[in-house]
Amino acid sequence: MAYDNDQIYFWNTITGKQLRTVSSNGETFITIRFGPHNNILAAGTTRGTIYIWDTSLLLGPPGLDENNDEILSVGFRPDGKILVSGGSHRHISLWDTTTDQRLQTLLISNDAKHIIFNSDGNMLIATGSRTTSIWAAGSSNNLLIPASSNFSRNSVELSPNGKMVVPHAGTLWVRDPKSGILLHDLEGGGLTAAAFSSDSKVLASGSDKGFIRLWNADTGQNMRELKGHVALVRVVTFRSDGKILASGSDDRTVCLWDIATGACLATLENTHRVIDPSFRPHSKMLASRSLDTIYVWNSATGQCLQSISAPIRLNGKIQWGMSFSRKHPYLDTGLGRIRFTANIIDDLKPGEELPHCLYVSDSWITQHAKNFLWIPPEFRAITAVAVHDNTVALGYHSGLLINLVF
Repeated sequence: MAYDNDQIYFWNTITGKQLRTVSSNGETFITIRFGPHNNILAAGTTRGTIYIWDTSLLLGPPGLDENNDEILSVGFRPDGKILVSGGSHRHISLWDTTTDQRLQTLLISNDAKHIIFNSDGNMLIATGSRTTSIWAAGSSNNLLIPASSNFSRNSVELSPNGKMVVPHAGTLWVRDPKSGILLHDLEGGGLTAAAFSSDSKVLASGSDKGFIRLWNADTGQNMRELKGHVALVRVVTFRSDGKILASGSDDRTVCLWDIATGACLATLENTHRVIDPSFRPHSKMLASRSLDTIYVWNSATGQCLQSISAPIRLNGKIQWGMSFSRKHPYLDTGLGRIRFTANIIDDLKPGEELPHCLYVSDSWITQHAKNFLWIPPEFRAITAVAVHDNTVALGYHSGLLINLVF
C-alpha cells in the first residue's frame, strides 16, 4: 500500500499486481493509519476530511467532515472502536468507527501534531507545538500542560497507578490526570528526564547539571540526590523490580544506582552520549544506545555481553525509542527490530526466533542484519519510519507513504 496526493494504492505483495485504488475526490491525503487489528484504514486530508475504509471490502463511505482544516494526526484506541483526529483546527474529534458518527469534540489551544491513547485506552494525550493536553476517558475537560523543550522526547510521564509528572518552569508538577489537581510541586532545576518506578512509589528526575533526584511520589519528599554524571542526564529508567535505576548521560556513561542506598553500583562506558537505556522486563539485562552502537549489559555485574552495530539516525534525524521484547531475543527501535544473542545464566530463556527482523538504514532495509532490500537514491529522503513484524512503512515530506510487506 502507498498513497500520493488524492489516491491510495493497494498491491499484491507477492505478485506485484495492483489490486485497487481509492480516491478522496481531489483532496490531498496527509496522514493514514490502520486500526489495531488491521481491519480498518483511516486517512486524513488537508481539507479536514477523514475517510474510513473496511479493509476487507475497501469501500469508502462518505468522509468525516472536519470543516476544511488540515489534519495532522489520526490514531485508534487500542480496541479499534474509536478513531481520534486532530490538526491545525484547535480541536480533537473522536469518531465511532462502526457508525462514522462524531462522539465528542475536545477543545485545545493550539494544533495537535501527535495523538495517542495510553495502553488501557482510558487516557488520551495530544501534543502540539506549544502545549500537551490530557483527557481522562469520558471527560471533555483537558489538563493543559505547557510543552517543555528541555525534555528529550515526551513532556509527560505517566505512572503505572495513573499519576503523571510534567516539567514546568524548572519544577516537577505531579498531578492527578483525571481531576487536574496538583499533588506536588517539586523543585527540580534544569529538568531533562523523569520516570516512575513500577510500583509508582518512587519518582526519579534527571537534570542538565548531571545529578539525579529521587522523590517519594506519594508525599513529594526529596529522598536523596544521586551524583556521578558530569553532563546532562538524558534519560532515567527503573528495572522492573524497582530496586535499580539506570541513567544515561551525555558524558557517554550509563550509571546503575541502588535505590535503597543511593550507591552507584556500576558505571558503563559507551562510545558516545547515551540515549534510550532499557531494562529487559523481569531480567538483569540492560541495553543502551550510543550513536550507532547498541550495548547489551548484565546489570548485576556491569559486564558488556554484546555490542551491535545499529544506526540511530536516518537522514540526520535521531529516531528515538528502544525496548526489549518480552518473549523474544529482540530489541524494538524507532528504525526496526534487532536480534541479540546475549543471555544470562538463570535469567529469562532466549525465546523463540521470529521470521522477520527488519531494520531501516539510509540505503538498505536489512533482515537479520543482512542487506535485504536496496533503497533507490530517489527514495532515501525518508522523514518517518514504522516497523511492525513483517511490515515497513516509509514516510516522505511530499506526503508519499510506502508500505512494504515482506
